Amino acid sequence: MQLKSLSLASMLLVASTSASASFIKMLNDDEQSTYHLSKYCVNELYELKTESQDAWIGQSEYVEYHNGFYGFNYRVYHAPNYFETEELAVIRLNAIPVPPPVPADAPSHNFTCSIDRR
Repeated sequence: MQLKSLSLASMLLVASTSASASFIKMLNDDEQSTYHLSKYCVNELYELKTESQDAWIGQSEYVEYHNGFYGFNYRVYHAPNYFETEELAVIRLNAIPVPPPVPADAPSHNFTCSIDRR
């Protein structure tokens, strides 16, 4: 019974994270995850750093959707007090497939970046 309730709780956690995501993976490769952030979301990160000077990227997630879309979630944290850390916002980078025909020298996805303040 305890295992069953634990499985149900973990399923609810994943469902609440993203209702339409088919795959979510925590990224441990800082180089890969920060590449996309630095290329597409510089303005959003700058906005959060302006709001809170001590803001930092605490966790990166790769999200894959059923319809060929994928994206990254960058959880931004800050410390409003010396011993307190809280989530400031989530920077969401979404990659939307370009409909065919895609020229050979064009990217296969369009990237959009947004800030989700909870």
